[in-house]
Amino acid sequence: MTSGPNGHHAPDEAIRITPALLRRKTAEALGAFHFKLWLANILLAPLPLLIGKHLRAAVYSLAGLRIGGNSKFLGNATFDALGDPYANFRMGRRSQVGIGCHFSLNAPVDIGDNVVFGHYVRIITDTHELGPAMRRCGERQPLPVRIEDGVWIASNVTVLPGVTIGSGSVVASGAVVTRSVPANSLVGGVPATVLRELTEAARRELEPSLVEVES
Repeated sequence: MTSGPNGHHAPDEAIRITPALLRRKTAEALGAFHFKLWLANILLAPLPLLIGKHLRAAVYSLAGLRIGGNSKFLGNATFDALGDPYANFRMGRRSQVGIGCHFSLNAPVDIGDNVVFGHYVRIITDTHELGPAMRRCGERQPLPVRIEDGVWIASNVTVLPGVTIGSGSVVASGAVVTRSVPANSLVGGVPATVLRELTEAARRELEPSLVEVES
């Protein structure tokens, strides 16, 4: 890097736009566009929130996502992937996705049966290697996410790459899950930590406000 007349750093040399570079960037852009999922959300856009819950699941299934019976979406979801999103998404039976949820599908996202997502949950599969000082965000490194049976993920939770959330667990609203969660645990915070084990006695005592209140 060199300093410009105003003391700002300028690149040592400009990026040369070559036909090969244009072809590569065009292929990358096209690889991120998934027509069937785009069309599914266009068709579902007129539906009001909370209406047509099972219809959304059926349309996403027709688009190619693997979704078990009696699952539902309370609003349209968004999906991103540089490769094949259809091979990387599986949701089991009787699961529910809240309003405004987002799924990164550059690695497998495996969701079990009877899983409930609150509103605005983000499932992220992309992380990056740590690069040198001149560019700390290094090469992309996708890692899978697994959410086992019976899990409740409350609103505004972010689940980061490589995480498994064990069966019967609850993730409190607003948490950022950076590491795997044991089965039958209540976790919360940034980063999320285990707040208590969800024994039957704990389930009866637990204040709903510790998780979230949903209609």
